Parts: sequence; structure tokens; C-alpha cells
Amino acid sequence: MQNNNYINDVISDVMPKKLKEFRQRAGFGIDEVSKKIKKTPAMVSNYENGVSIPSASILYELCRIYGIEDINEIFSNEFLSRNFKCSEYLTKSEFELIQLWRSARKEGRVAAKTVLKAFKASPRKVENQEDEPCLKT
Repeated sequence: MQNNNYINDVISDVMPKKLKEFRQRAGFGIDEVSKKIKKTPAMVSNYENGVSIPSASILYELCRIYGIEDINEIFSNEFLSRNFKCSEYLTKSEFELIQLWRSARKEGRVAAKTVLKAFKASPRKVENQEDEPCLKT
């Protein structure tokens, strides 16, 4: 199946790069991360170079250490945008917000949550064109 090959490519090519990117963005060295997850520095390097794939529990721990709230970020925004489709359950605005959320840094997400909580309103019906269902044809 072509889809399985694509997922394997994401895991073997994209995930290692994203792990390194998030480690660097969080300001950690390989030695520091290795101590936190109780693995050797060589193993952390192997994860970042695609030589080894971390187990689900290690991947979860890396996300926690790096401040990643959504594990899907490890598989890149490109992967998510290809596989996350507009549907009758989302409006155009909601779909756009999800895409922005997934590309935002941690500080941006905290700010967005704060603003949205401050302006929380009661549920309402679709009122304008921007809030029409996001169906792709």
C-alpha cells in the first residue's frame, strides 16, 4: 500500500529530524536528554539520525521533556496537513485554527488559550460565510 510506505517514510525520515529540532528548540543537549530518559547519548543520537525508532513510552517521555502537547507534532505539520481533512464537522475557521495551533510554538499556544478562555461565549449557530462547513470538493 502506498499509504503504508508514506507512513514508514514519515517515521524513518521526518520523525528523527523533528526529534532533533524539538530537542534543540527546548535547549537541551543530547547528554542531558539521555539522562532524563535513562538511555545512552548514543541511543538519543540514533533516534535523531533515524538509526533507531524510540518505543512509544520513550517517545511520550521525549514529548513531555520537550514541552510537546500533541505527539502528532513529531510527525511534522506536512504529515498532519495531508492527513487531516476538512469535514462537515469543522468550519473553515476551526480548520484554520487547528493548522495555526499545530504550527505554533509553546508560547503562542499558551497565549491563544488565554485569549480564547477570556472571550469564551455560549455555543452558537453558524452565522457568517467564514464559519461555513469546511468541505473540500
